[in-house]
Amino acid sequence: MGQKVGDKYRYPEDFGKMCPWSFYILYPRILTLLSGGSFYYYDDGGDSTTVGCSDHKHQVVYRIRRETVEDE
Repeated sequence: MGQKVGDKYRYPEDFGKMCPWSFYILYPRILTLLSGGSFYYYDDGGDSTTVGCSDHKHQVVYRIRRETVEDE
């Protein structure tokens, strides 16, 4: 998929730009953040988490976080 360190994705705008299996792993956490939930074990108020991809040959760790985005 051509993903590299530092890539950023916005949901739902960039839905098709990342590996579908990675999205499958991330989606439950995305829903948690979208619904107002948090991940208490980070010092940023629970607005982020890290998730490892399940592909054992191409280990990738994602950090997802909730950000306020101003309308453009």
